Amino acid sequence: MKEFSDADREWQRLNTEALDHARDNDWGLYTNTQLDKADHLKREGLPKRELELLLSVLYIEANGPENRGGIDLELLREFPPFDPSMAAIPPALVARAVALFDGLGLTGEQAHAMFLDVATRHRNKLMPVSPAEAWTAITQTSGFRSLP
Repeated sequence: MKEFSDADREWQRLNTEALDHARDNDWGLYTNTQLDKADHLKREGLPKRELELLLSVLYIEANGPENRGGIDLELLREFPPFDPSMAAIPPALVARAVALFDGLGLTGEQAHAMFLDVATRHRNKLMPVSPAEAWTAITQTSGFRSLP
């Protein structure tokens, strides 16, 4: 039987943690765990997968993730897990994604298409901000610069 590496065990731990946060509607904590996963992929030398995770985090951040601690569905109607008025897209994460776009040789059009693809796959019915609206918000942060 194959023995798992420390990196494999860490990846499994992070996946379990992310699933727990998503189940409990703790979307702020979920994004933190996704960033830990992106850092893990960076250490593993997997820039495209790292970028995809960063793009999913940026999409979630554009929706204003909240931590709701597993409250019941009735309370979720009053206190939704996403509040766009509380959105704070971190410029440093945008700059990191742009650097990865550059490193992977992606044009602005390709970066846009990749973001829309990732955001569409990660969107859930609770997220009020569309992928296109999120892209517009991301491109307006101080961390964004135009790509060729």
